[in-house]
Amino acid sequence: MNKELLKLIVIDQEQEIQQSLSSNKYIERQKFEELISFLDSNLIKVVLGIRRCGKSTLCLGVGKFSSIIYINFDDERFLNIENIDLEILISIAEEQKPEARIIILDEIQNVVGWELFVNRLRRKEKNVIITGSNSNLLSHELASHLTGRFITLELFPFSFREYLDYSQLKLNIKKLTTKDRTRLFSLYIEYKNLGGFPEALKTQTATRYLQELYSSIISKDIVSRKKIKHIKAFKEVSLLLFSQIGQRFTYQSVKKTVQINSVNTVKNYIMYLQEAYLGFVLEPYSNKVKERISLPKKFYAIDLAMVDKVTGNLTKNEGSKLENVVYIELIRRGFEVYFILEPNFEVDFCIRQGRSITTLIQCCLTLKDEITKSREVKSLLLAAEKYKCDHLLILTEDEIDEIKIKNKKIQVLPIYDWLLKT
Repeated sequence: MNKELLKLIVIDQEQEIQQSLSSNKYIERQKFEELISFLDSNLIKVVLGIRRCGKSTLCLGVGKFSSIIYINFDDERFLNIENIDLEILISIAEEQKPEARIIILDEIQNVVGWELFVNRLRRKEKNVIITGSNSNLLSHELASHLTGRFITLELFPFSFREYLDYSQLKLNIKKLTTKDRTRLFSLYIEYKNLGGFPEALKTQTATRYLQELYSSIISKDIVSRKKIKHIKAFKEVSLLLFSQIGQRFTYQSVKKTVQINSVNTVKNYIMYLQEAYLGFVLEPYSNKVKERISLPKKFYAIDLAMVDKVTGNLTKNEGSKLENVVYIELIRRGFEVYFILEPNFEVDFCIRQGRSITTLIQCCLTLKDEITKSREVKSLLLAAEKYKCDHLLILTEDEIDEIKIKNKKIQVLPIYDWLLKT
């Protein structure tokens, strides 16, 4: 690329980040302290997450504490950039800001051969942060060329706690009044409907924004990158899973519904959706790997508002939406999560630590119906007995209780309470 063009891009982007750093609208993400704790490490810092979830803003926050060089490779002017241009680009940036201690390379995956250049920066003892919107960064390029020389951090759209910060709600979480709880329930419903993508919350055209974001991820991060030939079939698989969040499926059932010839193709398509952070497959718990592979699975989306906008609000099952919120929060917290599927009972989520099941969770909109309550409690007790687990939870939309039965204690919490617990 032309050196003068590279210099112009560096100057333009520097002006943009200075405006961002001076903004008072910055919401400190829960992952920020973790990122700051990594800064003194000589390892490459890798921030992964779905497009537009706030990775750039998170990294720019570092600029409040240290001078940074920030290069955004999503800039259309970098369309033809090559690996050999990167050395020149960084030299220009360092000439502009010789005091900079940290180099941030945003969406660096767009440059072929980027991993070799980043490794070279590491060998020069540069302090580097890179971001990417595809977990394939981790599984292939990073693992191949930076083995053991990087630290990863995953960022999702706003959590409920971050949504409250965005809404500028100040509450004493440890001492909630009845009025506080009413307000929190209302904000939870807002959060569920509006989602957690920062820009979608700011715009008056959120529907269009989320639809275009979804289309961009499908086309840029998956179809183009993976060179998918049967684009229509792939899009149908994605739409099918989005419209059936929380429902059991098998690769064979998806193959039959979308009329795809190969189960392996279905597996690949779903893996691509996960790599791009559009959603995640939840597997049934089993100590036998063969069973875990063969049993039905569930799919949960990264953001409920995106689900509604993409599917035309086809997902009417509010219970599945509650499950979706809980699952995304569980993996945001870094838990190893499964669901339990037995012939005579099912439990929505179980958390495994080591070889033990430490927590069992049921999701239920309300326990006011005695038949529903009896079913949920019975399933938890059967699972608790089989897996020797004492930490039992039922998460509802707006109910709080404690159920003591058969020497077991089941805590019933409103979802907004649980989401605010660390």
